[in-house]
Amino acid sequence: DKKFFTEAAIVVKDSTLKVKAPGKLKKLPAGKALKVVYMGDYMNMEKAWADVTQYAKEKGYTETMVAWEQYVTDPGMEKDTTKWQTDIYLGVTPPAE
Repeated sequence: DKKFFTEAAIVVKDSTLKVKAPGKLKKLPAGKALKVVYMGDYMNMEKAWADVTQYAKEKGYTETMVAWEQYVTDPGMEKDTTKWQTDIYLGVTPPAE
């Protein structure tokens, strides 16, 4: 009964792109995002997420329901986990000025 899913954000320039079931495409809304560059293995990213969330709160941003990770470094090509780069994006609405 356990179900697992993952979402991936990718830039698609070809609107005819198809994916096989059970996968599906969905369009992310345009908007602002805060970005954190995290260096290290995937098991320790939780603090980076907590930090960007706390920063958003302190600065008066409102989080949207859009967030994603961009895996910049291929672990198959780079064995040193301290060199793995993941860009973390948190969708936000800026505070009213």
